[in-house]
Amino acid sequence: MKDNYYKSKYLNYQFISGMASFLGIIFLLINLFGGSNYFGALGFLIIGCNNLYVVIHNTKNNRKKKSDYLYLLISIMGFILCLNNIA
Repeated sequence: MKDNYYKSKYLNYQFISGMASFLGIIFLLINLFGGSNYFGALGFLIIGCNNLYVVIHNTKNNRKKKSDYLYLLISIMGFILCLNNIA
């Protein structure tokens, strides 16, 4: 029973992470094909928050990976590009 609980929690985490990436890419594509810069800023913000969510999830479950530093770098770049698109 406990195994199913953790399995469903992990599937929820994967679903949230996948949907956030999908939404971020959709907003970036809207920006690319003539939308306002706010769509691009929102896309970068969503992707940055998603990568931060992945790092926090891995740290909380004591599963630190070498790729976490890459995720942190991408999230910081996402936040910077978000601010750049707004300005």
